[in-house]
Amino acid sequence: MSQNRVVVVGGGLAGLTAAHYLQKGGVAVKLLEAGARVGGRVASVRRDGYTLDTGATQISTGYLEYLALCRDLGLDRHLVPSSSVIGFIRDGRIHEIDGKNPLKMAFSPLLSVRGKLAAARTVLDYARMRRPVDVLDVSRHHALDIESAEDYALRRCNQEVYDTLVDPLMRAYVMTRASRVSALEWFST
Repeated sequence: MSQNRVVVVGGGLAGLTAAHYLQKGGVAVKLLEAGARVGGRVASVRRDGYTLDTGATQISTGYLEYLALCRDLGLDRHLVPSSSVIGFIRDGRIHEIDGKNPLKMAFSPLLSVRGKLAAARTVLDYARMRRPVDVLDVSRHHALDIESAEDYALRRCNQEVYDTLVDPLMRAYVMTRASRVSALEWFST
């Protein structure tokens, strides 16, 4: 009986996942990676007594496929729960917003009253979606993929909401400016 053979090019998370499932399915896999290590942009760097994770995102409880993969690989015991509270810096102060209770933001001094009213537009836009944006399959909402997160925020909200919420969140979650990602990233965040 001849065995199937596959070459997977790239040892980032997608390549490693493909290689894992192919091997699990009985396929002989050769993984090619140009870099000095596998993992792509995801790594832990130790510097000055601190551990810094360099990945572009965290794994939230909504990432069901990633969590299943972690369980399959026996890595789920290494997952560290984190807080749902996000700190935003404005005017030299840290303002905390709890992602599990975003309505409390209405009482936070993070945004002006005008900013809060403008931010409510994005909440309404999100609520109008039949289904929330699936971060692993944004194709269901491809019709929204017509502008950057920056363009959306400036069109539907205002500069304050963009500067205080949208751009900082995009920089934290996807490691780039809101001008460089789709509005879908804003909704998935």
